[in-house]
Amino acid sequence: MVDASEVADEGAQLTCKFVTKLPKELRVPEAALTVPANLTRYGLSQIINHLLDLEMAKPFDFLINHELLRGTLQEHLSARGASAEVVTEIEYIPLQLPPSPGPRTPHDDWIGSLVGGAQGLISASYDGAVRCVRSDGGVASVFVASARPLKALAVGGLGLAAAGDEGCVGVWELGPGGAVPAAPRQLVSLRGHTDAVAALAFSPDSALLASGGWDRGLHLWRSADAAEAAASGAPAPAAAKKRRVGKAEGAEAAAPAPVLDASAAELAGHTGAVSSLSWTREGRLASGSWDHSVRIWDAETGAGVDTLTTGKAVYAVAAGGPGGALAVAGAEAPLRLWDPRERGEDVAPQRLRGHAGWVSALCWHGGREHLLASASHDGTARLWDVRASIPLHTLAGEGKLLAAAWAGQVLGVGGEGREVVTHTL
Repeated sequence: MVDASEVADEGAQLTCKFVTKLPKELRVPEAALTVPANLTRYGLSQIINHLLDLEMAKPFDFLINHELLRGTLQEHLSARGASAEVVTEIEYIPLQLPPSPGPRTPHDDWIGSLVGGAQGLISASYDGAVRCVRSDGGVASVFVASARPLKALAVGGLGLAAAGDEGCVGVWELGPGGAVPAAPRQLVSLRGHTDAVAALAFSPDSALLASGGWDRGLHLWRSADAAEAAASGAPAPAAAKKRRVGKAEGAEAAAPAPVLDASAAELAGHTGAVSSLSWTREGRLASGSWDHSVRIWDAETGAGVDTLTTGKAVYAVAAGGPGGALAVAGAEAPLRLWDPRERGEDVAPQRLRGHAGWVSALCWHGGREHLLASASHDGTARLWDVRASIPLHTLAGEGKLLAAAWAGQVLGVGGEGREVVTHTL
């Protein structure tokens, strides 16, 4: 049997057959074909278009054993020790075109966090304000959530949660259809941290809200307990404060909200700041920390079920990739991708290389399980199909990026550049 690396470059050929999950009108016969071994994605796409005899050419990408082809066929097969004598099955899929640059929405200070909402992107800023950014770049609503910088947001069934340097978590009531009102009612203030709160995440069923902070604390709050506290009306002993938002005086911070000062559980284990949180589809919680670890928790029992060691401070974790893959990033340029189905000391994570600086934010596309976005201190965002180890596209940001989120087909990023920069698929 001849290894692919032994095939001469000049004039070498390989036998392959093309398969696809695309509609019938985009399927070619699965008969074996002989093609030049030095073909890249572009050359294979030309072959598919020729076989389909399309009126207007379509760009395609190609998978071999579930990996995207990057480079020539011969390079791909040789790197994996594949034989040149067997028929290689190649699956073709639509090519992910570069996103279109969208509007930019100026803010008055750094952007600490972004989430997708019913009306578009929702931002939390170092000026203490929460803004709802429309797809046209306009601001649908803005309200003052804190007198200090905000660094974390989450949206769930309970409402909109925001937190930051003040050390408490505020939860605000959303309007019909999940809209962010211009002057929302604060439902409750959750007080359990002794320092800044850096991360928030609602569980998939919104029954729990997780919060993590610089105090190394990781708290779980029951939405039912928060709703009960909100209904009780017991106020916090704190005076309302004002902040300036843009050129106009921001609305007064709401009258002191009811307080819940005891979380349902505190998960102990991290020895550094808890910087990022993400829930798995199965309802387990992943927490990333400056202590160079990612911990996986059983939320029902509060027990730690796994620990992943990175060797660097972790700034971002994102669960929900293909097969439950967990993306991790932090004080290094490469991203790491863990497959929970492959465990053991000898199993190394996949590394995604492309950034030139630390990576501060990660987010999976809700409708395309292989599509991941990252935002970096190098001032760029990257779009990845995790079936390849290099990025699909590099997207412009503004300054050091600290936050990223999807709102439908729109990716928003922001940070020290004081604007939300959008890109649309």
